[in-house]
Amino acid sequence: MQNTQFITKIEGHGALNVNWSKNKVILEIHEGERLFEGMVVGRPAEDLYWITPRICGVCPIAHNLAAIKAIENALSLEPSRSSVLLRKLLLDAQMIQSHVLHLYFLVAPDYLGLDSGTEIIRTHPKYFDQALALKRVSDLIADTVGGRSIHPTSTAAGGFHKVPSRAVLKKLRREIEGVFEAAEGTVHLFSSLNYPEVETPLVFFSQTNGRTFDIYDTRHISSNKGVKVKTPLYKDIIQEVVKGYSTAKFGVHRDRGFMVGSLARLNLQGNFLNGKAKQFYKETSLNFQNPFHNNLAQAIETFHFVQEADDILTELIESGVDYHTAEAKIFESLVAEKKLKKVTVDHPINLNFANGAVLKFIYPEESFVGMTLKNVHDSALVGELDFEDKKILFMSDAEKNLEKRLVEEGRVGDVDVLKTGHHGSKTSSNDFFLRVTKPEYAIISSGARNRYGHPAQEVLSRLASAGAQIFRTDLDGTITLEIRNGSLIWK
Repeated sequence: MQNTQFITKIEGHGALNVNWSKNKVILEIHEGERLFEGMVVGRPAEDLYWITPRICGVCPIAHNLAAIKAIENALSLEPSRSSVLLRKLLLDAQMIQSHVLHLYFLVAPDYLGLDSGTEIIRTHPKYFDQALALKRVSDLIADTVGGRSIHPTSTAAGGFHKVPSRAVLKKLRREIEGVFEAAEGTVHLFSSLNYPEVETPLVFFSQTNGRTFDIYDTRHISSNKGVKVKTPLYKDIIQEVVKGYSTAKFGVHRDRGFMVGSLARLNLQGNFLNGKAKQFYKETSLNFQNPFHNNLAQAIETFHFVQEADDILTELIESGVDYHTAEAKIFESLVAEKKLKKVTVDHPINLNFANGAVLKFIYPEESFVGMTLKNVHDSALVGELDFEDKKILFMSDAEKNLEKRLVEEGRVGDVDVLKTGHHGSKTSSNDFFLRVTKPEYAIISSGARNRYGHPAQEVLSRLASAGAQIFRTDLDGTITLEIRNGSLIWK
């Protein structure tokens, strides 16, 4: 059998098919079936940006935001400025983490004469410290803005379920400012390496907007061969093909493969870089015909994304962050379409209806407009419907803190029906609250097979111990209650 003079490193999955009779070895690159396109068919739209991040544990943020943007485009939703900035901040974290892991633990060992990335800890502790600092801050951004370091939970179509306070953003900015030296050291390291002298006529593709160096706010797909189409028309220039040795689809342009990623982005929009990132771009000897220079391009981008994260945090701290979700935007559009009268509840008020029915809003007692709350659920709207000596308490998304305040201030008492807070979350319907309200019935509004696991078993147990009969929309569907002649009639 022939002896090979080199070993190929595979960043992914590969297989060697050995034909002993013919003294032949064939290397094949494999990509496992994902099946996510079929998996999301027929699911609620909001499930898309919860399911698709599972495509990859390294780049879940990119998949999450791609799904969100697709939903917003379909529903004609326009996120707020601060929501866009928070998403860009998340993408910065994604790119920093991905680049750093690739550069320091997959690329660097080959150029430093090491067998594995873990050897850097012993042989080049400075480089390891740089990688660790950048990885740590990227995880911190993802956790602070996205809800956790992988598979975001705070993002939503139209905006965010939860956003960080100004104080938290200030703390995050201090952390970012502490890794500029590590980011700059990364550029210096990967610009000092001796890359193989390879030149090939590379074809680059990248999303662009023609104004800024951006990976979120893009409008076109462009190439270094003069191709430029609007992003939704990508199928006009990129075709998917299947090859016999792989279950993955391959993107081609005019029957030829092309290159995406850092080197492609710098080739097509490097002139839009700002500050020191642009200085590095101009000073380093990037060769756009050498695919190995993608490593140097990643190093430059790493500095850019650290720099951009710092700029975004500065703007968010100065301008503040707002709360928006797709549901809220759709509700607002329906109110405008139907020309409904809007009532602002920033203090306790009563709304009187026919036959003596009164809807009493008992919370909030102040306006939260322009305020950034540590917990947005502390601004929940709480109301009580009184009719024919029956009382129904609506807790919206109230959690333990608000329940405690309402009890301590004597704003709630015995009720016949409790519409539980926060979809049956374990943070709501606490024992002390149920002892005061003593509901005979409890209604929990939660979606069937929802991703949050609502209602929580703890809540079901607490309601049962309080003697409440429980109705659940996830099990019972639509719940209709009629009050007639002083009696509760469930339908």
